[in-house]
Amino acid sequence: MIGVFDSGVGGLSVLREMRKALPQSDFLYFGDTANVPYGGRKDEHVRQLSEAAVQRLLKFNPDLVVVACNTATSIAINQLRLDHTKLPIVGVVPVLKTAAEQTKTNKIAVLATVATLTSRTYADLKEQFARDVEVLELALPEWVLLVERGILDGPEVQQSVQQAAERIRSSGADIVTLGCTHFPFLRPTIVAAMPGIEVLDSGPAVARQVVRVLTANQKPPDQSKAGSVTYLCSGDPAAFSQVATRLLGETVSARKA
Repeated sequence: MIGVFDSGVGGLSVLREMRKALPQSDFLYFGDTANVPYGGRKDEHVRQLSEAAVQRLLKFNPDLVVVACNTATSIAINQLRLDHTKLPIVGVVPVLKTAAEQTKTNKIAVLATVATLTSRTYADLKEQFARDVEVLELALPEWVLLVERGILDGPEVQQSVQQAAERIRSSGADIVTLGCTHFPFLRPTIVAAMPGIEVLDSGPAVARQVVRVLTANQKPPDQSKAGSVTYLCSGDPAAFSQVATRLLGETVSARKA
């Protein structure tokens, strides 16, 4: 079983990709909706919330845990790995390497939360993979809140995305990387507002890494059955279920963790 957690519903975009790659696997998703968003919290609080989320997942004896939150990955994953040395933990970071390699204008944009963009993990990632390109960094916490409310289109979304798109076009960036797992749910509007600009997100890369880690640890899924998903949240299960149902396009029934 694969445990997955995020501050809210954003990690469902990563879960969606993992289910495509591992249709026989069982997943347990925990959304910490009582504490969303993580992006504006102090680092120590993010580490505490992340550890609490892992502890919830450990009750179900997962083979692997995915930190499906860019903020939690950027701030807490190193400590989580130190504290849980026998548990494989996979995180999610902006796909800077691919963006930097593929840009033709030598300019890219990263859309994320303040916490991700100011983290040491992100700074190291940029130094390693994007030191030779110009990087426009936009913190867009309002997008997290829109997705948490299940608002994926309409005037509010259009206006916010258009404002970001204008800055990106003005910068000359030809590739945008979505550095928050909530943002892929706004992808149709983002793509429409930025014709000619490539939009990348981390979901597929995380799914591939999970497959690699499971294979290396000799934990392949049972090929004889279809996989299942269990949904937990720390906030209102009915509200989570309603939004998750819209995001995934299938009926989701969550229970309180």
